[in-house]
Amino acid sequence: MSSASSGRIGTLGVRQARMSATLHKLWLDVGAPLLGYIGLTLALSWPIIRDFTTRIAGVPGADPLLNVWVLWHAKEAFLGRQPLFEAPLLYYPKGVTLWTHSPGPLTGILALPFWWLGDEAAYNGALLLALVITGFAMYLLARALRFERGVSFFAGVMLMTSPMILGGLTMHIDKVFLALLPLTLLALVYTFDLARSRWWAVVTAVMLLLTVFHGGWHFILAGLAVVFFAAVWLWRAEREKRGPLVRRLALLAAATVLLVGPFLVVIARASQGEGVVSDRRIWSFYHQPDAAELFLPSQFSLLFGDAVGDFLRAHNVGPNIETALTLAYTGLVLCAIALLKNARRAWPWLAFTALCAVLALGPDVKWLGQREFTKYHLPIIMPYAFISELPGLAFMRTPGRFIMVGFVAFAIGASFGLAWLVTRWPRWRYPIIAIAVVLILLEAWPRPWPQQDLRDVPTFYKEIAHDPEMYGVFDLPHKPRQDASGTEFGAPYQVFQTVHGKGIAGGYVSYVYPQHPLFPCWYSTDAKPEDIQVDGEARSCYTNAQYELAQNGYRYLVQHKPQKWYSEYKPGSAADKLARAFVKAGFPNATPIVDDDLTTVYRVPPPAEAPPIATTMELRDNWEPREEQWRWARSPATLAVISPREQQAILQITPASLHDPDAPNGTGGHGRLRVTVGDVDTTVDVAVDQATTVPVTLKPGEQLITLALEAGNYKPLDFGVQDTRTLSFSTKLINLELTDGGS
Repeated sequence: MSSASSGRIGTLGVRQARMSATLHKLWLDVGAPLLGYIGLTLALSWPIIRDFTTRIAGVPGADPLLNVWVLWHAKEAFLGRQPLFEAPLLYYPKGVTLWTHSPGPLTGILALPFWWLGDEAAYNGALLLALVITGFAMYLLARALRFERGVSFFAGVMLMTSPMILGGLTMHIDKVFLALLPLTLLALVYTFDLARSRWWAVVTAVMLLLTVFHGGWHFILAGLAVVFFAAVWLWRAEREKRGPLVRRLALLAAATVLLVGPFLVVIARASQGEGVVSDRRIWSFYHQPDAAELFLPSQFSLLFGDAVGDFLRAHNVGPNIETALTLAYTGLVLCAIALLKNARRAWPWLAFTALCAVLALGPDVKWLGQREFTKYHLPIIMPYAFISELPGLAFMRTPGRFIMVGFVAFAIGASFGLAWLVTRWPRWRYPIIAIAVVLILLEAWPRPWPQQDLRDVPTFYKEIAHDPEMYGVFDLPHKPRQDASGTEFGAPYQVFQTVHGKGIAGGYVSYVYPQHPLFPCWYSTDAKPEDIQVDGEARSCYTNAQYELAQNGYRYLVQHKPQKWYSEYKPGSAADKLARAFVKAGFPNATPIVDDDLTTVYRVPPPAEAPPIATTMELRDNWEPREEQWRWARSPATLAVISPREQQAILQITPASLHDPDAPNGTGGHGRLRVTVGDVDTTVDVAVDQATTVPVTLKPGEQLITLALEAGNYKPLDFGVQDTRTLSFSTKLINLELTDGGS
């Protein structure tokens, strides 16, 4: 054999050896941990994989169904069939913004490989992938911090078994997919490594942008972590390195402004848009964790969950997914070791964990159900109360979510403790790591997760799915009971929308209209609007249902028959009675075009064939719910009148209170009221408890009557009860008297 041939064989052997070494390293660095997280995910999420294509994970209720719709809408947007951040088929044809909705469309990417197996597989697949990627992202962050593979694997296990992340399997997919938080910190770690490219600063900004697409909370949490660690690491940096680091941070800031800034502006505008109520601060009390939940075992734990739940409920504390703050005992012990043995590197992570835990407690301290302490019965005010007052943060209503990024720091802090043990006893490194993983799993191992069946899809919906025309389908019952808003039934109908692809009248998203933008009276929570009358009687606002549906582009009314899919919808229930009342009043003589085991379907006539049946009047804008014998309004308040023809009428108004800026308490006995119908303004004197009449001319179809008190609006006095309303006048009765024998 020639020397040249021997050289080529030798070179080939070296290349093969290098490739083999590379593949082996890739297996150790990526393949093995990823396989481990896949196995753990399948076990921790049991029984999702067992019923992968037949049932969805989650408690019975609206949130898991909403998640199915979110994934479907994202898929439709990726295919170019729907706008990504708008939902024109909800509240059809008005639509609703998704800029303020969480989860965002990012999780839709996770579902894409599974849609061919059905809705159930798409949702379950997205959940499982989310948990796997979250564990692996945490592993990558630990590796970036130079932990060895075993310790890094432990860090991933700690994060993916954190109670709020695992608890997301019950209803909140955005909690399960927490990967963006450790990945953002990974990019920041590399930004501070001057041996690496400065463009990691831009990667960090890109990660922040992705959190915006995932949900507002994730952006807040990632931003908090970036600001905290950037400040700490810059402060701790050697003097000669601070200049280059400052320049990198300036690049990060500039990239964030350029990439994220425009989207934040759009979100801010959307949050101030028509009908969107984004100030949810007062809800923080309703979702507030108890401080004891930080130190009690996980409420989802197979070993301890029942005892923890009983203990907390005995103290009037209702544990739920928003209060799952548990800091694992194994993690706490390892963090204590880290603080004692490796404080210099560990303390920023431990301090950040503590900060997140403090913020997660909410506006004040609640301990075993108590909010007031000492003989003075004083609350302990917490930083969250002030942070939620900052511009753009009024949407926060679940303070416990601060612990999600705290869990990331907690896992790193514990990893420092585990790393010290491994370094101290290197011959026992694998048993030590294995014991730490087993202890974490023993603490966190959950009970089998609840599941639910998707609703049986009516045959009619499968048929119209092939109709290329776009129109609305109105589902009945539209709400479970009179005093409900209707969002409870939005999610099931959204799942049906994934089949038929047509517009629906409702929708369950994070921030919905406080008053339905198209059919406010139908969705009103006012059980007795008997103070709004026509010819001295309260007429059903369902009376002109065919006219209103036709005018808004609806083609079918679908009355669902009582099924097991909602506990409040049974024969004879409030929902059943509401549905029957709607059909009786709005479709009195209609013949169904479909009547099967699941639905009764009525065709809505075209607009030209669906004139108003009778004159109706309903409340529209700026009215408060009725109180005792009166109803408050804010000027200008509007009434919507639907008339079958042009006719004369007399509007009769009996005030109960009138704003008077000169009166001591803000209300007086007299005022002047401007009544506007179309382009006709009439100003009349009004007095409390006296009926005032205003002649009006009604045109065929719908028109608004506007009522505005000349004195304007005022803030009522606060007699120890928080009242943030702006009010103008209240009425005892509003009656529309038809003067020429009209209907």
